[in-house]
Amino acid sequence: ELTPAVLPDDGRWHDVALAFWLEEVAPLDLRTWFSGAADLALDVVLINFAGMEHPQTFYPASRLWRQTGELVADQRAPTGLAVRGRAGWHPPLYLMHGPQQTYEPGRYVARYSLAVEGAPPPGARLASLVVATDLGRLPLGLAQVQGRDLGQDYRQIAVPFELKRRAELGLRVRFEQGGTIRVAGASVERRD
Repeated sequence: ELTPAVLPDDGRWHDVALAFWLEEVAPLDLRTWFSGAADLALDVVLINFAGMEHPQTFYPASRLWRQTGELVADQRAPTGLAVRGRAGWHPPLYLMHGPQQTYEPGRYVARYSLAVEGAPPPGARLASLVVATDLGRLPLGLAQVQGRDLGQDYRQIAVPFELKRRAELGLRVRFEQGGTIRVAGASVERRD
């Protein structure tokens, strides 16, 4: 119940957590009943696994959502798994997107960890890296990755961006089919 003790009438946004657990996969119905007793504005409802309420140091691609690609064993990746996009096999969709983690306003840099298989031409378009909010509708930073940017070992590709407001970030790697690549994941660091 959203009493003044839980949600003060101070004109500011407040997070209200509601812990719950599921014994098995089940559909969820999220509802907010409005009594009309006071003004109320609802911005967003986020569901996280317990222990994932705060930003992580590294977001493994193997644990985020993807539209294309395959999980492959890779001892060089922090989880022992990477997401691979194979040229001529996988369509130009996201190899990684998520975590939709909340970050405060400020200047940041996202660092994506990628490697290439084989030797694509230096100018081949391998991936587009995007930092976005509003479920991808508002891009904040972008980098195009070409064959010359990657090697057989993982390299960090930096994408600087700024958040003007508190928002949920999505880190996206779009496969551009110019060569076979692996994605280990990404991290976000504050710059100010």
